[in-house]
Amino acid sequence: MEIKYGVVGLILKGDDQAKYVKIEDDTSGSTGGIYILISEDEFFTKNVFDDWLPNKDDILEYVEESRWEIQWR
Repeated sequence: MEIKYGVVGLILKGDDQAKYVKIEDDTSGSTGGIYILISEDEFFTKNVFDDWLPNKDDILEYVEESRWEIQWR
């Protein structure tokens, strides 16, 4: 699966189906990791949740475990 950073995607299947996801790379920033933002709307203003991963190597495992199929915008 292709992972896009800073791009909104719609979760078509899996956990959080019909919600939006955006993956932010902060590995060079203050947290040194990856944020995964999940929201009910594509503008990330309603019921926004996040997860943090320590590095990019963990993203594919996270997506596979969530059984996500994502349509990137």
